[in-house]
Amino acid sequence: MPKSLTTWLMSKVDVSNGTLEIGGKAIENKPLVPKILGIPNEPKKVYLSKDIDAVTKEKFTSKGRGQIVADTVKIMQKTENEDEFITTFMLVILAIYLALGTNLYVNREYLPVLKHGKGIKEFNWCDHVTDCLIEGIKEIRACKKDNVNAKGCVHILNVCDIVQTQYAEGANVESVDNIHNAANVSSDRTTQTNM
Repeated sequence: MPKSLTTWLMSKVDVSNGTLEIGGKAIENKPLVPKILGIPNEPKKVYLSKDIDAVTKEKFTSKGRGQIVADTVKIMQKTENEDEFITTFMLVILAIYLALGTNLYVNREYLPVLKHGKGIKEFNWCDHVTDCLIEGIKEIRACKKDNVNAKGCVHILNVCDIVQTQYAEGANVESVDNIHNAANVSSDRTTQTNM
């Protein structure tokens, strides 16, 4: 996403209640995240912990810190065990998209949650991803530097804005099953208008 769009969208977020405020409307981010990303939105809270067994921690460590994402991708490509693949895939996707930090290293503090393998579907990844984004916006606002990298999945804000714009005619955003359906509805409206 262009830096100017990212900066503008982040400036429109009310971090106290997690809404994107554009054109006099407050768009709640959390209800749209499962529809945008299609990730689990279950009851268990995602937690980060430094309490990691030494063998697992070492597997994802490089020079005393989290492993470089590119190295984790190489491990993932060679992994045949399904649970190990899930763990490495999640470490990568969290590091580069869902809970993006300011560097390209995996966050080993996710390992206690990821050890559940297929059980990670029981966690509320939607709230976690949204919370990471809000925390990232708070950090940027608190920072006095001009050139700061955005943390979190800022694309959520762009899609929330687009969905709200498509439904500005009065349709309830909550009624959107997922973004694919929103695109189909928008296409149907365009077709009907052009007829």
